[in-house]
Amino acid sequence: VRDCIQKTLTEWSSKIGQDLNQEILEVLECAVAQAIEKINPEERDELKVSAKLFVIGSNSSSIRDAVDLACRALGVAQLDSVIIAPPPVEDGTSLSLEYLQPYWQELENLVQNKKIVAIGTSDLDKTLLEQLYLWAQVKPSSNQVNLASCCVMPPDLTAFAKEFDIQLLTHNDPK
Repeated sequence: VRDCIQKTLTEWSSKIGQDLNQEILEVLECAVAQAIEKINPEERDELKVSAKLFVIGSNSSSIRDAVDLACRALGVAQLDSVIIAPPPVEDGTSLSLEYLQPYWQELENLVQNKKIVAIGTSDLDKTLLEQLYLWAQVKPSSNQVNLASCCVMPPDLTAFAKEFDIQLLTHNDPK
């Protein structure tokens, strides 16, 4: 899976041009079509179908497009879990709730429309996770933490996640 994601992102980054949204969809369609088989309906109840969406650009409707594409490619009506991964920030800057809000609202709409069961985040620190949790209508069910950024989970993040029943997971995605 890691190699597939890396190949997709490498191919995509070499094609960035004026029509960014169209190029993103073309690369996603290409990668999904080559790497995915439809899920056998008889086996669907035994599987948890999850997707991690890497946020780029400023078009929050790309979330809906990516979820629809994943559902079509897998032959499922809904995804059990979707994680959004915000783009890396430059040194000296930090991610804000205002940046995440349109993407999160799109995810909330997909939960309300039964396209997604649970939604989560990736690489949010305790402060931003708490801000999102307090603001959101549909609360994050998980937050992934990059193994490269810590050996042990930050205690304040662990305490907050435990208090509000947010599952903390680790990932090893390249930055």
